[in-house]
Amino acid sequence: MYKAAIVGAQGYSGRELARILLQHPQIKLTQVYSRNKEWSLADELPEPVATQVTHTHFDELYQSPPAVDIIFLATPHEVSLEAAQKLHKKIKWIVDLSGAFRLPAETFSEWYQQPHTAENLLATAQYGLCPWQKAAPASIIANPGCYATAVLMALLPLAAQKVVDISNVVIDAKSGISGAGRSAKTELLFGEINNNFFPYKIGKHQHTPEIQQAIHEFSHKKINPLLTTQVLPIPRGIAASIYIPCKNPAKDFMQQVKQAYQQAYAGYPLVRHAYLGELNTKEQQRLLMLRNVIGSCRTHIAYQQVNDYLVIFSMLDNLLKGAASQAVENANRIFNLPQASGLENIEGIL
Repeated sequence: MYKAAIVGAQGYSGRELARILLQHPQIKLTQVYSRNKEWSLADELPEPVATQVTHTHFDELYQSPPAVDIIFLATPHEVSLEAAQKLHKKIKWIVDLSGAFRLPAETFSEWYQQPHTAENLLATAQYGLCPWQKAAPASIIANPGCYATAVLMALLPLAAQKVVDISNVVIDAKSGISGAGRSAKTELLFGEINNNFFPYKIGKHQHTPEIQQAIHEFSHKKINPLLTTQVLPIPRGIAASIYIPCKNPAKDFMQQVKQAYQQAYAGYPLVRHAYLGELNTKEQQRLLMLRNVIGSCRTHIAYQQVNDYLVIFSMLDNLLKGAASQAVENANRIFNLPQASGLENIEGIL
């Protein structure tokens, strides 16, 4: 058994990460950290084994780092920057769920509006998009962002196989309110978000350069996405609608698209994809309804040609494949375990 700790277990992603690890067959969660001394993992999760996990106040993290094989940072990026600096020589493997190590320092400063304070670690950090990252794991894994994951899972098969030019795409992405974290915000109170819906970070969302960088890393293509992010009045889930121009496509264009997804995700159990033109109405609904992926570690991808556009729908749970379960996929990579170890039977919503 490999031992693991979570910093920031009180947040939504940290809590889901704890829930997964409590059921993992080969990774044992031994310690969690939070800033609330009165908080307990056993108060959050119904699993009896949660009572066996040691809770430690965040202030003790640096003085007495946990004796574990891997530590997960489910913390804001500014906290992750500090934590990684102080822990990387003491704990062999770090998986960071924030955006602290996803972008080069200059790009990070531009999009996060603050200087990068751990540039010495950026060169050794690895972008952990599963199953696309094939290189040997680095000591610091930058877990991808939720919107970026939904978009990249849909676009990379097409880019890798050169099926269609993805250089100019329009992405309309919507997320449940848990994507904003667990801290209290007036605009996300029930009375404000119920029966409401609005875009945010228009033209300024930090997952835009992340998408560009990952497309280049994994397919050597350039992309100039128009990404619009919006908040849905639901707790969780991401639905991304992607529009790619495809004028004068080949006669077998949709079969090429289908083959690209089949080749990309052969043997990967945590994705479901299909050509909508080959499905009946009920099958389409099963794949397209957001509620059918919420609470699971899967990504659902559906596609269809509409006039001069290839339209792709990509859906996932922002707290799972968009955060916690992808972090566990990266841990599985680190320890050379099956990619979906501890993840295929994760269902249900807290």
